Amino acid sequence: MFGIMIRLKKFPALLFLCTFIACNAREIEDPVLNTGENSGRDAGIMLASVNQEVITAREVSRICAETGREPQEVLEGLINHYLLSQHAKKLWFENNYDVYSMNRKALAYRLIEKEVIEPNLPEKMNDSEVLEYYNEKDEYHQPRKRSVMHHLISARGKNKTEIYKKAGPFAQKMYAEASKVTTMEDFRSIGEKYKKKAEELKLYFKTEKIQDIPENSRRLVREFVERTFSIKKPGMAGKPVKTPYGWHLIFVYEEKAAVETLLSEVSDEIRKVLSEKKTEKAFEELMARVESSRSYKVYERKILNEETPDDE
Repeated sequence: MFGIMIRLKKFPALLFLCTFIACNAREIEDPVLNTGENSGRDAGIMLASVNQEVITAREVSRICAETGREPQEVLEGLINHYLLSQHAKKLWFENNYDVYSMNRKALAYRLIEKEVIEPNLPEKMNDSEVLEYYNEKDEYHQPRKRSVMHHLISARGKNKTEIYKKAGPFAQKMYAEASKVTTMEDFRSIGEKYKKKAEELKLYFKTEKIQDIPENSRRLVREFVERTFSIKKPGMAGKPVKTPYGWHLIFVYEEKAAVETLLSEVSDEIRKVLSEKKTEKAFEELMARVESSRSYKVYERKILNEETPDDE
Protein backbone atom coordinates (compact mmCIF):
# COMPACT_ATOMS: atom_id res chain seq x y z
CA MET A 1 0.00 0.00 0.00
CA PHE A 2 2.79 2.45 0.88
CA GLY A 3 4.40 1.91 -2.53
CA ILE A 4 1.16 2.83 -4.29
CA MET A 5 0.82 6.03 -2.24
CA ILE A 6 4.35 7.13 -3.17
CA ARG A 7 3.69 6.56 -6.87
CA LEU A 8 0.40 8.47 -6.73
CA LYS A 9 1.66 11.69 -5.14
CA LYS A 10 1.29 13.55 -8.44
CA PHE A 11 -2.29 12.40 -8.94
CA PRO A 12 -4.42 14.09 -6.24
CA ALA A 13 -7.72 12.49 -7.25
CA LEU A 14 -6.28 8.97 -7.31
CA LEU A 15 -4.25 9.50 -4.14
CA PHE A 16 -7.32 10.82 -2.32
CA LEU A 17 -9.36 7.79 -3.35
CA CYS A 18 -6.61 5.49 -2.09
CA THR A 19 -6.67 7.44 1.19
CA PHE A 20 -10.36 6.61 1.48
CA ILE A 21 -9.59 2.96 0.85
CA ALA A 22 -6.89 3.00 3.52
CA CYS A 23 -9.02 4.82 6.10
CA ASN A 24 -12.07 2.70 5.41
CA ALA A 25 -10.08 -0.51 5.66
CA ARG A 26 -8.85 0.11 9.20
CA GLU A 27 -12.04 -1.20 10.76
CA ILE A 28 -13.45 -3.23 7.86
CA GLU A 29 -11.17 -6.17 7.31
CA ASP A 30 -14.03 -8.61 6.72
CA PRO A 31 -14.80 -10.00 3.24
CA VAL A 32 -16.36 -7.86 0.55
CA LEU A 33 -19.95 -8.66 1.50
CA ASN A 34 -20.90 -6.02 4.05
CA THR A 35 -21.10 -7.85 7.38
CA GLY A 36 -20.00 -7.35 10.92
CA GLU A 37 -20.36 -3.93 12.50
CA ASN A 38 -21.67 -2.38 9.31
CA SER A 39 -24.78 -4.56 9.23
CA GLY A 40 -28.02 -4.38 11.20
CA ARG A 41 -29.18 -1.79 13.67
CA ASP A 42 -25.66 -1.18 15.07
CA ALA A 43 -24.61 0.47 11.82
CA GLY A 44 -26.40 3.64 12.87
CA ILE A 45 -27.54 6.09 10.23
CA MET A 46 -27.49 4.71 6.70
CA LEU A 47 -26.24 7.30 4.22
CA ALA A 48 -26.00 5.20 1.08
CA SER A 49 -26.26 1.70 -0.32
CA VAL A 50 -24.04 0.56 -3.17
CA ASN A 51 -25.36 -2.56 -4.85
CA GLN A 52 -26.78 -3.69 -1.48
CA GLU A 53 -23.66 -2.73 0.49
CA VAL A 54 -24.23 -0.10 3.16
CA ILE A 55 -22.31 3.11 3.88
CA THR A 56 -23.03 4.48 7.34
CA ALA A 57 -22.68 7.83 9.05
CA ARG A 58 -20.07 6.24 11.31
CA GLU A 59 -17.77 5.53 8.36
CA VAL A 60 -18.20 9.03 6.92
CA SER A 61 -17.69 10.76 10.28
CA ARG A 62 -14.49 8.86 11.01
CA ILE A 63 -12.94 9.62 7.61
CA CYS A 64 -14.01 13.29 7.83
CA ALA A 65 -12.17 13.51 11.16
CA GLU A 66 -9.06 11.83 9.77
CA THR A 67 -8.85 13.69 6.44
CA GLY A 68 -10.50 17.05 7.16
CA ARG A 69 -12.74 16.61 4.11
CA GLU A 70 -16.36 17.63 3.79
CA PRO A 71 -18.98 14.88 4.35
CA GLN A 72 -20.33 15.04 0.79
CA GLU A 73 -16.82 14.60 -0.63
CA VAL A 74 -16.12 11.72 1.74
CA LEU A 75 -19.37 10.01 0.82
CA GLU A 76 -18.55 10.29 -2.89
CA GLY A 77 -15.10 8.80 -2.24
CA LEU A 78 -16.59 5.90 -0.32
CA ILE A 79 -19.11 5.19 -3.07
CA ASN A 80 -16.25 5.04 -5.59
CA HIS A 81 -14.30 2.78 -3.21
CA TYR A 82 -17.19 0.35 -2.96
CA LEU A 83 -17.75 0.44 -6.71
CA LEU A 84 -14.06 -0.25 -7.39
CA SER A 85 -13.99 -3.33 -5.19
CA GLN A 86 -17.26 -4.59 -6.69
CA HIS A 87 -15.95 -3.98 -10.20
CA ALA A 88 -12.77 -5.91 -9.39
CA LYS A 89 -14.74 -8.81 -8.00
CA LYS A 90 -16.93 -8.98 -11.10
CA LEU A 91 -13.97 -8.57 -13.44
CA TRP A 92 -11.79 -11.29 -11.97
CA PHE A 93 -14.27 -13.86 -10.69
CA GLU A 94 -14.19 -16.04 -13.82
CA ASN A 95 -10.42 -16.51 -13.65
CA ASN A 96 -9.80 -16.28 -9.94
CA TYR A 97 -12.09 -18.01 -7.49
CA ASP A 98 -10.12 -16.61 -4.56
CA VAL A 99 -11.55 -13.12 -5.00
CA TYR A 100 -14.43 -13.86 -2.65
CA SER A 101 -11.93 -14.39 0.13
CA MET A 102 -10.33 -10.98 -0.48
CA ASN A 103 -11.52 -7.99 1.53
CA ARG A 104 -12.65 -4.73 -0.03
CA LYS A 105 -9.33 -3.03 0.64
CA ALA A 106 -7.34 -5.72 -1.16
CA LEU A 107 -9.69 -5.75 -4.15
CA ALA A 108 -9.72 -1.98 -4.63
CA TYR A 109 -5.94 -1.67 -4.32
CA ARG A 110 -5.36 -4.59 -6.64
CA LEU A 111 -7.70 -3.13 -9.24
CA ILE A 112 -5.85 0.21 -9.19
CA GLU A 113 -2.50 -1.56 -9.39
CA LYS A 114 -3.55 -3.87 -12.23
CA GLU A 115 -5.54 -1.39 -14.34
CA VAL A 116 -3.77 1.91 -13.64
CA ILE A 117 -0.31 1.60 -12.09
CA GLU A 118 1.38 -1.49 -13.50
CA PRO A 119 0.66 -0.94 -17.24
CA ASN A 120 1.99 2.61 -17.05
CA LEU A 121 5.24 2.32 -15.13
CA PRO A 122 8.08 4.43 -16.64
CA GLU A 123 9.99 1.35 -17.75
CA LYS A 124 6.98 0.23 -19.80
CA MET A 125 6.92 3.34 -21.99
CA ASN A 126 8.02 2.22 -25.46
CA ASP A 127 10.94 3.77 -27.33
CA SER A 128 8.83 5.16 -30.17
CA GLU A 129 6.68 7.16 -27.73
CA VAL A 130 9.79 8.52 -26.03
CA LEU A 131 11.33 9.54 -29.35
CA GLU A 132 8.13 11.22 -30.53
CA TYR A 133 7.88 13.27 -27.33
CA TYR A 134 11.58 14.19 -27.58
CA ASN A 135 11.23 15.41 -31.16
CA GLU A 136 8.14 17.49 -30.38
CA LYS A 137 9.58 19.38 -27.42
CA ASP A 138 11.49 22.58 -28.28
CA GLU A 139 13.15 22.58 -24.88
CA TYR A 140 15.42 19.75 -26.06
CA HIS A 141 16.32 21.52 -29.31
CA GLN A 142 17.32 25.11 -28.56
CA PRO A 143 18.37 27.00 -31.72
CA ARG A 144 21.08 29.65 -31.91
CA LYS A 145 19.90 32.93 -30.38
CA ARG A 146 20.98 36.55 -30.79
CA SER A 147 20.24 39.69 -28.81
CA VAL A 148 20.14 42.97 -30.68
CA MET A 149 19.62 46.69 -30.47
CA HIS A 150 17.98 48.24 -33.49
CA HIS A 151 16.98 51.69 -34.73
CA LEU A 152 13.69 51.90 -36.60
CA ILE A 153 13.20 54.71 -39.14
CA SER A 154 9.71 55.13 -40.53
CA ALA A 155 6.92 57.68 -41.02
CA ARG A 156 3.64 58.41 -39.24
CA GLY A 157 0.67 60.71 -39.67
CA LYS A 158 -0.07 63.04 -42.59
CA ASN A 159 2.06 62.89 -45.76
CA LYS A 160 3.75 59.74 -44.45
CA THR A 161 4.18 58.38 -47.99
CA GLU A 162 6.27 61.38 -49.03
CA ILE A 163 8.14 61.48 -45.75
CA TYR A 164 8.86 57.74 -45.89
CA LYS A 165 10.84 58.24 -49.09
CA LYS A 166 13.49 59.86 -46.94
CA ALA A 167 13.76 56.86 -44.56
CA GLY A 168 15.92 54.63 -46.80
CA PRO A 169 18.63 57.19 -47.55
CA PHE A 170 18.54 58.28 -43.89
CA ALA A 171 19.16 54.67 -42.73
CA GLN A 172 22.02 54.29 -45.21
CA LYS A 173 23.63 57.44 -43.88
CA MET A 174 23.36 56.12 -40.33
CA TYR A 175 24.90 52.83 -41.37
CA ALA A 176 28.00 54.60 -42.65
CA GLU A 177 28.77 55.47 -39.03
CA ALA A 178 27.19 52.44 -37.32
CA SER A 179 29.28 50.01 -39.37
CA LYS A 180 32.37 51.28 -37.56
CA VAL A 181 31.18 50.76 -33.96
CA THR A 182 31.85 47.62 -31.92
CA THR A 183 29.87 48.27 -28.72
CA MET A 184 26.19 48.65 -27.98
CA GLU A 185 26.85 51.93 -26.15
CA ASP A 186 28.42 53.48 -29.26
CA PHE A 187 25.54 52.18 -31.39
CA ARG A 188 23.08 53.75 -28.96
CA SER A 189 24.97 57.08 -29.14
CA ILE A 190 24.64 57.12 -32.91
CA GLY A 191 20.90 56.63 -32.47
CA GLU A 192 20.66 59.57 -30.07
CA LYS A 193 22.55 61.74 -32.54
CA TYR A 194 20.38 60.81 -35.53
CA LYS A 195 17.11 60.94 -33.64
CA LYS A 196 17.29 64.75 -33.61
CA LYS A 197 17.97 64.80 -37.34
CA ALA A 198 15.03 62.43 -37.91
CA GLU A 199 12.71 64.80 -36.04
CA GLU A 200 13.83 67.65 -38.30
CA LEU A 201 12.84 65.55 -41.33
CA LYS A 202 9.56 64.53 -39.59
CA LEU A 203 10.65 60.89 -39.63
CA TYR A 204 9.52 58.45 -36.95
CA PHE A 205 12.54 57.17 -34.99
CA LYS A 206 12.68 54.49 -32.30
CA THR A 207 15.49 52.56 -30.59
CA GLU A 208 14.76 49.15 -29.04
CA LYS A 209 16.52 46.11 -27.57
CA ILE A 210 15.31 42.58 -28.32
CA GLN A 211 16.85 39.68 -26.44
CA ASP A 212 17.26 36.01 -27.35
CA ILE A 213 15.85 35.98 -30.86
CA PRO A 214 15.77 32.32 -32.03
CA GLU A 215 17.17 31.65 -35.47
CA ASN A 216 13.85 30.04 -36.39
CA SER A 217 11.74 32.79 -34.80
CA ARG A 218 8.22 33.25 -36.11
CA ARG A 219 7.39 36.05 -33.69
CA LEU A 220 9.37 38.65 -35.64
CA VAL A 221 9.06 39.43 -39.35
CA ARG A 222 11.16 37.24 -41.61
CA GLU A 223 13.28 40.09 -43.06
CA PHE A 224 14.32 41.25 -39.58
CA VAL A 225 15.31 37.74 -38.44
CA GLU A 226 17.24 37.00 -41.64
CA ARG A 227 19.23 40.21 -41.39
CA THR A 228 19.93 39.58 -37.70
CA PHE A 229 21.53 36.22 -38.47
CA SER A 230 23.30 37.38 -41.61
CA ILE A 231 25.50 39.68 -39.53
CA LYS A 232 28.91 38.06 -39.28
CA LYS A 233 29.36 38.13 -35.50
CA PRO A 234 28.33 39.96 -32.30
CA GLY A 235 29.76 43.46 -32.02
CA MET A 236 28.75 44.37 -35.56
CA ALA A 237 25.89 46.24 -37.26
CA GLY A 238 24.20 44.96 -40.39
CA LYS A 239 23.15 46.88 -43.48
CA PRO A 240 19.71 48.55 -43.22
CA VAL A 241 16.81 46.20 -43.94
CA LYS A 242 13.29 47.13 -44.96
CA THR A 243 10.27 45.46 -43.33
CA PRO A 244 6.55 46.32 -43.25
CA TYR A 245 7.35 48.49 -40.20
CA GLY A 246 10.04 50.62 -41.83
CA TRP A 247 13.83 50.58 -42.13
CA HIS A 248 15.86 48.85 -39.42
CA LEU A 249 19.48 49.27 -38.52
CA ILE A 250 20.46 46.23 -36.42
CA PHE A 251 23.42 45.76 -34.06
CA VAL A 252 24.09 42.29 -32.57
CA TYR A 253 25.50 42.52 -29.06
CA GLU A 254 25.22 38.91 -27.85
CA GLU A 255 24.91 35.37 -29.23
CA LYS A 256 24.00 32.07 -27.59
CA ALA A 257 25.02 28.87 -29.31
CA ALA A 258 22.46 26.24 -30.24
CA VAL A 259 21.88 23.60 -27.56
CA GLU A 260 20.85 20.10 -28.59
CA THR A 261 20.05 17.88 -25.62
CA LEU A 262 20.81 14.24 -26.36
CA LEU A 263 17.93 11.79 -26.13
CA SER A 264 20.03 9.56 -23.88
CA GLU A 265 20.31 12.42 -21.37
CA VAL A 266 16.56 12.94 -21.01
CA SER A 267 15.13 9.51 -21.80
CA ASP A 268 14.40 8.65 -18.15
CA GLU A 269 12.83 12.07 -17.57
CA ILE A 270 10.57 11.64 -20.62
CA ARG A 271 9.51 8.16 -19.53
CA LYS A 272 8.40 9.57 -16.18
CA VAL A 273 6.42 12.35 -17.85
CA LEU A 274 4.70 9.90 -20.21
CA SER A 275 4.05 7.53 -17.31
CA GLU A 276 2.34 10.28 -15.31
CA LYS A 277 0.15 11.29 -18.25
CA LYS A 278 -0.87 7.72 -19.02
CA THR A 279 -1.51 6.90 -15.36
CA GLU A 280 -3.82 9.87 -15.03
CA LYS A 281 -5.66 8.94 -18.22
CA ALA A 282 -5.94 5.27 -17.16
CA PHE A 283 -7.42 6.29 -13.81
CA GLU A 284 -9.99 8.53 -15.52
CA GLU A 285 -10.92 5.71 -17.90
CA LEU A 286 -11.20 3.20 -15.05
CA MET A 287 -13.47 5.48 -13.06
CA ALA A 288 -15.59 6.12 -16.16
CA ARG A 289 -16.08 2.37 -16.58
CA VAL A 290 -16.86 1.89 -12.91
CA GLU A 291 -19.22 4.84 -12.71
CA SER A 292 -21.06 3.73 -15.84
CA SER A 293 -22.25 0.74 -13.83
CA ARG A 294 -23.21 2.75 -10.77
CA SER A 295 -26.15 1.32 -8.93
CA TYR A 296 -26.52 3.06 -5.61
CA LYS A 297 -28.92 5.08 -3.53
CA VAL A 298 -28.17 7.91 -1.13
CA TYR A 299 -30.35 8.39 1.94
CA GLU A 300 -30.24 11.32 4.30
CA ARG A 301 -30.93 10.80 7.99
CA LYS A 302 -32.78 7.48 7.62
CA ILE A 303 -32.22 4.81 10.27
CA LEU A 304 -31.25 1.36 9.04
CA ASN A 305 -33.98 -1.23 9.72
CA GLU A 306 -36.16 1.33 11.51
CA GLU A 307 -37.45 2.97 8.38
CA THR A 308 -37.60 1.68 4.83
CA PRO A 309 -35.81 4.19 2.61
CA ASP A 310 -37.61 5.54 -0.40
CA ASP A 311 -35.86 5.38 -3.75
CA GLU A 312 -34.56 8.68 -5.01
